[in-house]
Amino acid sequence: MKYTNIVYPDKDFRVVVNAGRVSQIDRVDDFSKIFHEDIEIKYFIDGSSTLHIGGESVVTQSGDVVFINPYEFHSTVNYAEEKGRYHLLMIGLDFFDGMGEGFLDLRYLFTKERTRIQTLIRGNERIARIISDIVFEVIEEHRDYRRAVTALLLELFVLLFRDYRDSTLAELPTDKSLRYYEVIYPAIQLIRQDCGKEYTIDELAGACGVSKCHFCRIFKQSTFMSAVEYRNEYRLQIARVLIQSTNKSISEISVQCGFDDSAYFSRCYKKKFGHSPNKDRAILSK
Repeated sequence: MKYTNIVYPDKDFRVVVNAGRVSQIDRVDDFSKIFHEDIEIKYFIDGSSTLHIGGESVVTQSGDVVFINPYEFHSTVNYAEEKGRYHLLMIGLDFFDGMGEGFLDLRYLFTKERTRIQTLIRGNERIARIISDIVFEVIEEHRDYRRAVTALLLELFVLLFRDYRDSTLAELPTDKSLRYYEVIYPAIQLIRQDCGKEYTIDELAGACGVSKCHFCRIFKQSTFMSAVEYRNEYRLQIARVLIQSTNKSISEISVQCGFDDSAYFSRCYKKKFGHSPNKDRAILSK
């Protein structure tokens, strides 16, 4: 886990644009995660990438917009040959501060009201065009480009809050939960390095240098689930990524993800995602 402090060249214009960036791909066994206070938006212009955001895996395609809410843990992994290329926007929560009536208070909306925007936005040409226009304005720096970017960002956030507001409240971390996460992170690394291996709770607690009882308590407080629940959730998420982005058989994937019984794997998968692995592959491949 790593907290990233975003540096803005101009503290009075808190937006950073990177055009045509190529996904930084972690190894399949290295799901290092970062988080930050700032809003991160990725508009994929070609290729494909697999992003792990919060507790979900998202496989992108050209034209997709991915919204990463403040303080959401995220990383990039990939099983495809082609790396996704995207435009990146980083926006500070204080961007609209001091701009007068009619502007959004992003900090209040995201941290006080705990608003959360949906992660994947697909097929919205208007939002994609606005992001492209922002990238153009920042890169070209034409006359009054800052006013143009401010107007475009206001339009963008109005659309996001109106059409893509998630029904669930954002779970903002506390200082204590972040400290606990640092303690349990060695156990999380073990689970991610080989999700098919059966680690005992004693082994996981030992990797963190704490007692079994303390480990179980702070693991649940940090992740809102037990270590066993976390491992099973992670296995199913990775299985879904493999089903969507590889040609491996369902039985191969179930074994790779730690399910010796493919029938049991299918039952768990259907309970989690609402479809059997085979049906989900057919849906996801469309």
